[in-house]
Amino acid sequence: MGVPALVAHAAAGEAAARGRKAIIVWLDESGERKEADAREIRYVYYERIFLSVPKDGRTFRDEEREEKGLPIANQFTKFAQIDRIDFEWISNPESGAERLSLKLTHPKERKQEVSANDLAGSLHPTSPYIAFTSDATQHRIDLLPRSPEADRRGKARLVSITFYVKQPPT
Repeated sequence: MGVPALVAHAAAGEAAARGRKAIIVWLDESGERKEADAREIRYVYYERIFLSVPKDGRTFRDEEREEKGLPIANQFTKFAQIDRIDFEWISNPESGAERLSLKLTHPKERKQEVSANDLAGSLHPTSPYIAFTSDATQHRIDLLPRSPEADRRGKARLVSITFYVKQPPT
């Protein structure tokens, strides 16, 4: 195996490992800043399936979906394709309405901003969330993309997710 092949193999291995480890920063219920070295990072959302024949008096069922990336406006971006996600609530100066904005930083510093309203499951009555494991403990942080400030008060809020391959970023 020549040197170029070794470099290509190492780069492929790094790309495969990307998206599996991250430093997740959030504000807990009291507003205190928390940080965790996370594994098993997933975006989880609910999809409502309408039934043609009612079952147990219900005309729909809700299915939970887990993804290792973000389904945004009929496109899918794997966590392996993202260096960092920043979560920011932005207020519209004219209407006063707030929306959750996700600022994605891709490799080579390419940036993309998306509205959390465009995430799969954002219209469902149950909020999509980010799930992860840290120190053998499962965590879940709801995104609450369509919730007013009053409904978000006293709940954990994501600040950022920084993905890494070898060493945690400093």
